[in-house]
Amino acid sequence: MDVIEVHPWAATVDDIEHADRLVFALDPGSGISWDFVIASALRLRGLLEGEGLKPWPKLTGGKGLHLIAPLHRKLTHDAAHAHARRLAQRLARMDAERYGTSASLARRPGRLFIDYLRNGRGTTAVGAYSPRVREGFPIAAPVNWKQVQRGIVRTHSRCPIRSGERTFPPIDGAVPTPVLTGWACHRLPQLSRPTHSSKADPPA
Repeated sequence: MDVIEVHPWAATVDDIEHADRLVFALDPGSGISWDFVIASALRLRGLLEGEGLKPWPKLTGGKGLHLIAPLHRKLTHDAAHAHARRLAQRLARMDAERYGTSASLARRPGRLFIDYLRNGRGTTAVGAYSPRVREGFPIAAPVNWKQVQRGIVRTHSRCPIRSGERTFPPIDGAVPTPVLTGWACHRLPQLSRPTHSSKADPPA
């Protein structure tokens, strides 16, 4: 496709005006550990399952996690945005000191940003298996909940990043992030090729 990053809408081309999923990005600010991101993803999963939804997780190729929740019935983009905002605010109230729903960069340090703003007409989130425009081209990889519960990976801040035959040195002060085996030296269990019974089904 001659592109590095693919950012689809939360809708299908045959009905572009209605969302068929909710998208949440858990984006840790400075001082927020990966363990807290994992715990928060599991909390958010519980909230979504309480709504009758079955979310699936995805690494972002950056420092956070996405949760994708296919909808039982499609919503207008405005309704999907409002529903996602209410759920994000419910999660934020569980730990007001460490959660935030404001996109303001000034309010990010020491907080996990619960980004519900991926929901709405014309808004996007990085697609599954898309490479990212970052050093080493990490992949936004779907994972399963067992991997999330195990913590997914053990990171090593001094590990070089690999892309094809080139090796990039680690960046001083960079926060190590989980990415697919083969794209960096963080260890991740082999992912089987997902099978789908419908367009909205989560990967295995």
